[in-house]
Amino acid sequence: MLGIAAGKTLYPDGHTRKYKLPDLSRLPVVRALIWVGRHSLALYLAQEPINLAGISAAG
Repeated sequence: MLGIAAGKTLYPDGHTRKYKLPDLSRLPVVRALIWVGRHSLALYLAQEPINLAGISAAG
């Protein structure tokens, strides 16, 4: 419900932002987060065997 309210506030006509937001996509931290978001499935699949090995070693 909060997301719907935020969307109606920030995008009153459904497409155009009501407020200008700065472009932060050039910052290294933001670029790293973008990369992680785009490759989240591959990262999950890569770390899952490590998690399972750690659980079975501990148990």
